[in-house]
Amino acid sequence: MKRFVKSSEVPAYESPTSEHRRFKLFIERDISGTKAVSCGEFILPPKAAQPKAKAFPETEKIFYVLSGRGILAIDGMDHEIEQGMALYVAPGEAHAFANTGSDELRLLW
Repeated sequence: MKRFVKSSEVPAYESPTSEHRRFKLFIERDISGTKAVSCGEFILPPKAAQPKAKAFPETEKIFYVLSGRGILAIDGMDHEIEQGMALYVAPGEAHAFANTGSDELRLLW
């Protein structure tokens, strides 16, 4: 069980889709033995967007915008997001991110 994880020691996984989004997984059941939470970083390149919204029926999501700016679409409604904002997505809400800036959009979940 790992209680402490350095971002610099975690590999980034790239999605095999055209928008080249990347993920870093810091805390989750296989790494830290958690039962109900996970934590990681989501990185979306400039001008990229997730291809479709995704819903997690039993999972609440909290995101914090580390850098960049973009759009968070929740159940078809667009919300502008930027560095320093905390975001909440309720269980079952379909959501997707789009990067509207010229820098990477980096989110901690």
